[in-house]
Amino acid sequence: MTYDEQIRMLLNKVKADDLTSEPLPGMTQERYFSLIEDCERNGYISTFMRQIVFRYMGGGELADGIALTKKGHDFLDNKDRNQTIPLTQQFHIQTVSNSNFGNHGTINNNYGIQIDDLLKFIEKNVDVSDQAQARELIETIQHETELKPGVLKRFDTLLEKYPGLSSNVGNLVMTFLTSGAV
Repeated sequence: MTYDEQIRMLLNKVKADDLTSEPLPGMTQERYFSLIEDCERNGYISTFMRQIVFRYMGGGELADGIALTKKGHDFLDNKDRNQTIPLTQQFHIQTVSNSNFGNHGTINNNYGIQIDDLLKFIEKNVDVSDQAQARELIETIQHETELKPGVLKRFDTLLEKYPGLSSNVGNLVMTFLTSGAV
């Protein structure tokens, strides 16, 4: 029996005013009490008492006046399930910028970054001792005429040391590759 089925069975017992301290079939007393407390935490049941389960060695008792809440009724009626959202597919065929395929709703590719923004980031977030190498990295990206594997290899330690720089450099490369200018 799944967790939801156990909750459904327990809520039906509350609805029928038949909830007792006896656990559901195949369930330990402790698990049963925990399930009742889960129902209270989820807002499916409530009581006027401060505590819904009173445990003692070898067992426990339930508070008086346990009632099914509106949320509990909705759970039993499957109204708590997320409503399915109609799927639409959007195909944007022109530029790659801000395009997506599939049932993903709206995707914003906010990778556009300008050199000036990246230089400000370097001044603010990169140690003074590493700033010259960071500027050299940007110059390499600006002046590299051919994108080839390993072109930024000498900067790998710098990029590992500053994850924000790595992210912004990736954005700069994407801006360059999608627009042709940085």
